[in-house]
Amino acid sequence: MINKEWHEDNHPLKGYKWSIQAEYGTVYILEEELFDRVEFQHLNNHEYKVAYAMDLGWRYNVDNGTWYRIKNH
Repeated sequence: MINKEWHEDNHPLKGYKWSIQAEYGTVYILEEELFDRVEFQHLNNHEYKVAYAMDLGWRYNVDNGTWYRIKNH
């Protein structure tokens, strides 16, 4: 379960705090690879895929262009 306190300013759209990433670790994935997963196949619109990914705990890193999430969460 991901706590809202894990996010910068307790706001889920701002990504995870560095301290949480350091404690639990992160998993990175390219957008194409993430959206090619079976759970995304029923979504035809890119915006829906982004919203669904965020609902699953993924966040987009604008610095390196990849999606990331906290390991095992």
